[in-house]
Amino acid sequence: MNTTEDRGLVAYERFLNGDEGGLAVIIDEYGDRLLRYINSYVHDEMTAEDLLSETFLKLIVRRPHLRGEALFKTYLYTVGRNEALQYLRKKRCEVSLEEWLPDRQAADVYQRVLQKEERSAVYRALGQISPLYREVLYLTYFEQLSCREAAKVLRKSSRQVTNLLYRGKQALRAVIQREGVEYEDL
Repeated sequence: MNTTEDRGLVAYERFLNGDEGGLAVIIDEYGDRLLRYINSYVHDEMTAEDLLSETFLKLIVRRPHLRGEALFKTYLYTVGRNEALQYLRKKRCEVSLEEWLPDRQAADVYQRVLQKEERSAVYRALGQISPLYREVLYLTYFEQLSCREAAKVLRKSSRQVTNLLYRGKQALRAVIQREGVEYEDL
């Protein structure tokens, strides 16, 4: 991978070379979305903020030398996921889906209401499928990671992620149809 294609890796290399502005770029670029991702595990915003801080702290203290084999975002999300899973192992908490779905903006009130109903239906449906299916759907659709990148985060092969993605969409579609909701994006 060419580092000029990966803004996160370029910013990280700036940070490694002593430019603190590189770290600021990383936090600005990934902080909010990574916080939502971590919060999808712990279902507590303050805890998610602490885990986000731990994720960035590991980046600052350990200063791993990334070879550019994967996107910087993939590395960062893997560290964030591991922090959340470690926290959950300690606390034995349930994984929640709240805060997973990003807010949508619409031009008019009718469109916003319709989108909110669709979002609620998808949210309810996601709560009824396997946690592994939820996670792979979240990473690929909401975080827009490729199957290869999601495979690295989940520690699975690309083929396994492709199969999980297919089965997850089928399961989600079945739940949504069973509830009688029409949702064209699946």
